Amino acid sequence: MTHYKFLRNKKKGGGLNSTNALISGNGPSLKNIDYSLLPDSYDIFRCNQFYFEDRYFLGKRCDFAFLNSGVALEQYLTFKTLEEKDEYIIKNIVLSNLCLSKFEVEELKNIKKIFFPDVEDGYETYSKLKDFDTFVKFNETYKNNRITSGIYMCAYAIAKGYKNIYLTGIDFYSKEVDYYAFDTKKKNLTTIINNFKTDHYKFSYHKEYFDVEALIFLKNNYDVNFICISPNSLLDKHLRDKNIHTEPKKNEECKFTPSNKPKNYTNDIIMPSQEARKRYLIATNHLIAIGSDFKKFTKQQIRKLLVKLGLNLT
Repeated sequence: MTHYKFLRNKKKGGGLNSTNALISGNGPSLKNIDYSLLPDSYDIFRCNQFYFEDRYFLGKRCDFAFLNSGVALEQYLTFKTLEEKDEYIIKNIVLSNLCLSKFEVEELKNIKKIFFPDVEDGYETYSKLKDFDTFVKFNETYKNNRITSGIYMCAYAIAKGYKNIYLTGIDFYSKEVDYYAFDTKKKNLTTIINNFKTDHYKFSYHKEYFDVEALIFLKNNYDVNFICISPNSLLDKHLRDKNIHTEPKKNEECKFTPSNKPKNYTNDIIMPSQEARKRYLIATNHLIAIGSDFKKFTKQQIRKLLVKLGLNLT
């Protein structure tokens, strides 16, 4: 019988034990870290499919693991399974909510209570940065720009009170490099999000220049330090070019080295049972203003809807 770990020791990373946050995206610079740039203590922030990595580039500990609402059901199950299999020690799970739709503003709270009650709604913390929240919403609405998960984690950490933000794996989906530090063409992931079958898939609102603008905004308005621990990466270049990089001190005492992952480690998102997906669809069905004439929806429209909700009932 499977016993998922629902109790987390908040004293070991969930409660701001340090002013240092290590925030990692999933870009290729994750594989090129100078570990001597890390401080003695820090809390680790990771997101989405971070567990696809073939080595423990930052170790097994993850103080904050972020998931997206579109695949919340699958990611929640996956994160719990990672804990159960002792592949990662996940202290807190956070929903990357920007409150950009009626679903995110209202209905998501009720859905969360039913399907993932121990997940934190990240917007409750993130929205404390009122000026940044306004900046993000304005750009989303009027300029078709949206921050990536890496920048969301930065804002969340700053709202939490972290002052020194150590960065890696944020490579802005630049075509100069691979989009990810690992292969994303996985069976289950591409079933949910078909576009991951392509080599350079990214959400159309994600733009390199806007992520950089967002980092500049955070630096100029919230008195924080950004330190890139992947020298010579695109992120390192942008931070230095925009004069928002804080030079770190070398930590000669740092002995961390990446370790190998176990054989047959989890390297694809885990699909919930058909029953779980059906319950989720029923619970979210009232969000879809389709009236009583369901037949007007084509199969293609229904499929797009299910993908948007992170579901696949075929």
